[in-house]
Amino acid sequence: MRPPAAAALAVTIIGFAAIANAQTGWTGTVTNISTPVVTGGFLSRPILAVEPNGNAYAIWNRVAGTPGNTLIQASRYVAATDSWSTPMTLAGPAPFGPPEVAVDGSGNAFFLMIRSLASPAQIQLVRYVPTSGAMTTATLSSNVVPNTVADVVADAAGNAIAVWEETAGIYSARYDRASAAWSTPVKISAAGANIPRLAIDGLNDVTAAWRWLSPGGQLIFQAARFDSSTLTWGPVSDLSAPSPTVSVFLSIRIAADPAGNVTAVWSRSNGTFTIIQAARFVKAAGSWTSATDLSVPGANAESTGVAADPAGNVIAVWRRAVGTTFIIQTARFDVGSASWSSAEDLTSPAGFAYPIPQVRLDASGNGIAIWGRSEPGLGLQIQAARYTAASNQWSAPVALSAAGEGAYNPDIRFDAAGNGLAAWFQAAGSFGVVQTTRWIDQPPAAPTDLVVTSVTDNTVSLAWKPGVGGTPTGYVLEGGLSPGGVLASLRTGSTATTFTFNAPSGVFFVRLHALLGNLRSDASNEIRLVVNAPLAPSAPGNVLGLVNGSTLSLSWTNTFTGGAPTALQLNVTGGQTGSVPFGVLDKVTFNVVPGGTYTFTLTASNAAGISPPSAPVTLTFPGGCTGPPGVPTYFAVAKAGSLLTLTWNPPVAGAAVTHYVIHASGTFAGSVPTFTRSLTGSVGPGTYSLSVVAANPCGTSAPSDVVTVNVP
Repeated sequence: MRPPAAAALAVTIIGFAAIANAQTGWTGTVTNISTPVVTGGFLSRPILAVEPNGNAYAIWNRVAGTPGNTLIQASRYVAATDSWSTPMTLAGPAPFGPPEVAVDGSGNAFFLMIRSLASPAQIQLVRYVPTSGAMTTATLSSNVVPNTVADVVADAAGNAIAVWEETAGIYSARYDRASAAWSTPVKISAAGANIPRLAIDGLNDVTAAWRWLSPGGQLIFQAARFDSSTLTWGPVSDLSAPSPTVSVFLSIRIAADPAGNVTAVWSRSNGTFTIIQAARFVKAAGSWTSATDLSVPGANAESTGVAADPAGNVIAVWRRAVGTTFIIQTARFDVGSASWSSAEDLTSPAGFAYPIPQVRLDASGNGIAIWGRSEPGLGLQIQAARYTAASNQWSAPVALSAAGEGAYNPDIRFDAAGNGLAAWFQAAGSFGVVQTTRWIDQPPAAPTDLVVTSVTDNTVSLAWKPGVGGTPTGYVLEGGLSPGGVLASLRTGSTATTFTFNAPSGVFFVRLHALLGNLRSDASNEIRLVVNAPLAPSAPGNVLGLVNGSTLSLSWTNTFTGGAPTALQLNVTGGQTGSVPFGVLDKVTFNVVPGGTYTFTLTASNAAGISPPSAPVTLTFPGGCTGPPGVPTYFAVAKAGSLLTLTWNPPVAGAAVTHYVIHASGTFAGSVPTFTRSLTGSVGPGTYSLSVVAANPCGTSAPSDVVTVNVP
């Protein structure tokens, strides 16, 4: 049989499954960032742009009521709060083609749109400043070929380059941050060029690549480079041999590394099959290499994606026919050997891989490939595989979207820390939404300084400090009957750093983990928790003293590694000897103390016994004011609707505290004194920044950390 305490704990807490130890991976949390529309109401894949700090933008094109009219919408992701903004409408309703987005080093976004699917179309560029919310729209051209592709890139300084297709060829314009103006468009290709793509390298030079249909009807992939030092475009280079076949899947993608090397990957016909080829612009040589075949002959391969890491290694992905289905394949260019690997299968022929797979690499050379794929019984799902540079291996694919519906057109980007952000369209019944999820390269940091702040009967309150790292999405408490044991676990249900719950009677060893989706941090410090057990209390801790003339003040922290105290006693030795009993308090003041030197200790008691004495405090009377208290600890604010509850623990250093003062700024500015260590009240809508100081007759402490809460 189990001990009674174990049985009670299992009944009370069991059912919350334990979560895997700290590791990298997908969070498992999928977020809807758009408003639902009728399935099929999205006309292009969502495009992501991610800043080094993890903030990001997503942009998409959705149907807006009248057939042919669409809205271009975007949302901003804030990494610190792991939250997306309400979608903002950038343009429409009007006919629009696929949008693009780029972001500069200050977080300003460049949203590129093709307006009107009827000829001629317009290229419009919206520059968005997140700090002010300002949006500035510029029309770059009114001679654009409708229903085509355009692209935009930005550098860290805030300059940007856009390209698009006109009947006369590919055109480009540059945004100059210093003058806050776009240049006059310049033609960079011959007539017949289309589907342009851009890549910007670490030198701020830009490469444009496109496919060109020659007057003789041959398809050739070409590129030109923009020199950021002269602000001019160079000559056009042919990258491929002529192809006799033209198809929407015969397209080109490019990626650049920090040193200025560029890789172009495309699909073209060799007269029998479509194949995947690549060429590289080598910065040191100032020229393009000859084309290299990446796919294996014998079946059609098409629809490419490519990415480069900071060291210059490159990964390409594409889909290849196998009988009547398609699989996802990949190859890697190793900068050390200056060679491409053989093609490797990422999926099996058991499903059908859809067009436009994507791939991105992080600063360490690790990568993620993402694609849409259908399997019998699962429907069309978004799948992803992880490339680990250290082992030069790909993981097995994992599904990111729900089964049974339809998900398609994914995108993936990394921030500087290696965290990934993925987005796609997801059908849900008769409606569809834009969804996102995250890859976390580092698990959440472990909480620290877990303590019991109170035990009353079977009601337990805990407090802790968050680890230094990403913002958790929650916490889970686990415990057992022995150190390190896990009998059960319990989610706290919020991101608050305090937790009150009903526990069974007994003695337990508990610890806390931070959660980030389905990822879990390492454990916090482990503490002993005694609940309604017949044990003597533990000694009060952090006993602090204050002399102010002949007045004595003492403050301390009650502890709960033993049984809960029901009474306290102050023990005095020195000039006089004695004891003073009182209830369960955390501070006392005596106004007239006879002159002399005294040593004070505290003991706690309950029906089971008396605690050991606290650490002693020795003080001499009368005397000048000892000094102000230290900073209160574990300050936290819990919000339930408009009700705020503020809690904190006493200082652990400085002189004794006699009272506290809450400071507020924002919607309400003012101060509220209190003699307790909690304060609850209702507030009106607004933003409140709150902190607490400890005070005594000598002065006040520095403020605690400021906690800001928003009340709708």
